Amino acid sequence: MFVAIYPPGRRTLSDAGIHLAEEMGEVSEAVHNFLGQHRSGQLQSIKQEIADFVSCVFGIANSARINIAAELAKMFSHNCHVCHKAPCVCSFSKVARLRT
Repeated sequence: MFVAIYPPGRRTLSDAGIHLAEEMGEVSEAVHNFLGQHRSGQLQSIKQEIADFVSCVFGIANSARINIAAELAKMFSHNCHVCHKAPCVCSFSKVARLRT
C-alpha cells in the first residue's frame, strides 16, 4: 500500500528524514497537549499524528528499499529485542542506555 502512496525516488532520503523529524515533533506536541488538558479531541490528534509519523517511516523504508515487515519480524523474532521477553521487562533507564 505505501509503495503506491510513497514510491521510491519521489524524494531524497535527506528530505524524507527532515519530514520524519517534523512528524515526530507533531506527535510529541499532541501528546503534551493531551497530558496538559485531557480532552478527547486531543486524543484523536495523537492518533492522527502517530499515523502520519508511521506513514513517514514507511515512506523512508520504501525510498531506501527496506522491507520493513521483514526487518521488524527479524528484530522481534525472539520477543523484545533487548530482554527477549514478552511482555518486555526492560526499564526505561535500560532502554535509554542502549546504543544502536
